[in-house]
Amino acid sequence: MINFSEKSIKGKSTELQCAAAFAELGFNVLLPFGGQERYDIVVDTGEKFLRIQCKSASLYSGGNRIRFDTRSTNHKNSTKESRHYTKDEIDYFATAYDGKCYVVPVEEVDGMSAVSIYLKKTKYTPNQNPKMGSDYEIRNVFKPLSFEKNEIS
Repeated sequence: MINFSEKSIKGKSTELQCAAAFAELGFNVLLPFGGQERYDIVVDTGEKFLRIQCKSASLYSGGNRIRFDTRSTNHKNSTKESRHYTKDEIDYFATAYDGKCYVVPVEEVDGMSAVSIYLKKTKYTPNQNPKMGSDYEIRNVFKPLSFEKNEIS
């Protein structure tokens, strides 16, 4: 019997929610085999393939923002190794929270170890370009594909 950690289950749940959000917009979603890639899912836009790294988010600031790590962490021989993702490895980060999927281009997080997405603006929201949730909701970043019927003549 395989024992999954709570963190592993939360991560797989996030991957499924993000994959479903892309699928609901009409995109084909591909799952890499073997788990050795730096991305979790691949989205076929019809023009190109996008590599998506899904990250679980946690709620902070009294429900005002969600936060997710933008690096991978491995535990080896009682040491912790962190590695940032690059544009050569992935195209977007995706996370899901409270029924919504958010996507952030990897270029926007260069060198950062975590990203905060603000769900609402309050007096505690930073003034210098906060990442507001509405700007990163999947439906505001990717437009749904149209489903045109192919007519046979």
